[in-house]
Amino acid sequence: MSRPYFADLNFDAWQDRTILLDLDGTLAPDNEQTVTRVVAVAVSDLAVSNRVVLLSNKKNHARNRQIAQDLSLDYLETHLRKPDPRLKRLLRVGGVNDFSNLIVVGDRYLTDGLMAKVLGAEFVKVRRLESSTKSRSSSLVDNLDDTAFFVSRLFKLMRPVQWLKNVLILAPLSFAHQFFNYEKLGLALLGVVIFSLLASGVYIINDFFDREGDRAHPLKRRRPLAAGDISPRVAGILAAGLLLLVTALTSVFFPATGLLLLAYFLLNLLYSRYLKAIPVVDVVTVAGFYLFRIIYGGLIIAVPVSAWLILCTLFLAMLIVGSKRLGEQSRIATGRSVLEFYSPEFLKQLTLGSGALALMSYGIYTVLATGGQPLLYSNLPAVVGVFRLIYLAERGQNTEAPEWLIFRDRVILISVLAWLALIYLSLYF
Repeated sequence: MSRPYFADLNFDAWQDRTILLDLDGTLAPDNEQTVTRVVAVAVSDLAVSNRVVLLSNKKNHARNRQIAQDLSLDYLETHLRKPDPRLKRLLRVGGVNDFSNLIVVGDRYLTDGLMAKVLGAEFVKVRRLESSTKSRSSSLVDNLDDTAFFVSRLFKLMRPVQWLKNVLILAPLSFAHQFFNYEKLGLALLGVVIFSLLASGVYIINDFFDREGDRAHPLKRRRPLAAGDISPRVAGILAAGLLLLVTALTSVFFPATGLLLLAYFLLNLLYSRYLKAIPVVDVVTVAGFYLFRIIYGGLIIAVPVSAWLILCTLFLAMLIVGSKRLGEQSRIATGRSVLEFYSPEFLKQLTLGSGALALMSYGIYTVLATGGQPLLYSNLPAVVGVFRLIYLAERGQNTEAPEWLIFRDRVILISVLAWLALIYLSLYF
């Protein structure tokens, strides 16, 4: 889809942000000595409510400084080229500390876009201002960059980070002492792939319905459909292709799970259109999606799943969803209408109660199971991890993306690793 030029961007939603602005190809064609009046006016409008820093990979510093001076902008003069990670330190020296509040604007994904990834910032890609003396090699580089950006947006649309949830599919295999049964392990891993493809198709459909509301959310507005990086038509084709692939793989390898996957798909559609706006029902429904994964994991390897393990999964999922709602509420009150019906006190009680029930269910499971002492001891890191998540949620510390907390919070990471080690010892030694 055609992208706007920099001068055609709407800056109304950009208030009190720091903008890292590319020069060549964004404000002017390569090596031009000045910018047009239209671009200068757009830069002036942008700078009214934001701090704008100019950065160019072209090392003609005299020319870059002059353009920055003409536009009344700060210029980051350095020998480093985007996306060099060392630029992050230079930006800090220049007074840029909150990179979540930073927007990188540029015409190239493989420089400006990757720079945004390195910084943890938002990236806005604009249409390239072409030089009148453009070479064939330059055209090839431009086409490669556009293709890389398009593929990256398609991949982001599939939300691969959410595939981490599908590790739950391996739980029945592990707790049945079958993890090193390579035939069943292969089936379970294939199940993870199939469920990941299905989940991606569902996420794309949900993003299609939610794209208008997502544009009002500080994080979700970066999603490809909300940001306008991918057209609804392309998203629809990708979703249909994924669902057809899931149907084909399921009919060949796991036909007995077809109804379960269909129920998961239909419940997601129902949630996206109606259930997500009903208080409490929205939390229980999302928690139920986790149950589909663990039940699916048992079906594909023909292993029964303990009722206590199912209950533990349900309550743990409710804890995760509750902490996510609490994190969203503490940071922003728009973009998810159901948040208006939840008080902080209720969400805190929900997370605490769900965490306690999850630990109780897991504790009973470890007593009834045959894993020996290490399995009982696995309750200790479980307690630490659960209450650490509750602690972070009540303090409003970025729990609206709990899938990342495993990597961002050392206490939770160590708890998970210790729990996995004890599970391994209890089941296989």
